[in-house]
Amino acid sequence: MSNLRLLRKQRGVTMSHMAKLLGYKSVSSYQKIEEGKATLKAEHLMIIAKEFNVEPEKILDKTYS
Repeated sequence: MSNLRLLRKQRGVTMSHMAKLLGYKSVSSYQKIEEGKATLKAEHLMIIAKEFNVEPEKILDKTYS
């Protein structure tokens, strides 16, 4: 999920904010998604897309820059 990390950093959003936004109890749970060690749920994808005001495909697309 390198696009997710890139989007988050470009917008100055912390992992802590993202973890809370998605309802995770710990930052490490969210971090696993960014690292590709955990699967991003469809409903979380939609929440993130709305937060960053991008199409969900931009988060999943490996060529985003």
